[in-house]
Amino acid sequence: MPMTDTLVSDAPLHVTLVVGSNRHGRFGPVVADWLLGRMRDRDDLIPDVVDVADVHLPTSLTPTPEATAALADVTPKLEGAEPSSSSPPSTTTPSRPA
Repeated sequence: MPMTDTLVSDAPLHVTLVVGSNRHGRFGPVVADWLLGRMRDRDDLIPDVVDVADVHLPTSLTPTPEATAALADVTPKLEGAEPSSSSPPSTTTPSRPA
């Protein structure tokens, strides 16, 4: 009896590549460019890049209006959605390890 899988799709897979360093002399963009070159050779993948160096992120964990706005712009990209001004971002402070 043939098995049918209703979860299989012919649609390309959307993959978000996060370059997670913003320090001077970082190597992440070199790795990202290498990986993107290989991903773009495939028809079944659609790459999207989020580079933290392109966003003015805070250096402290204190929730400020500027930090909240910067994170609100980045978070939807990581979740695969477009930024929206209709819903305010969460302003909870992450806990720090002891």
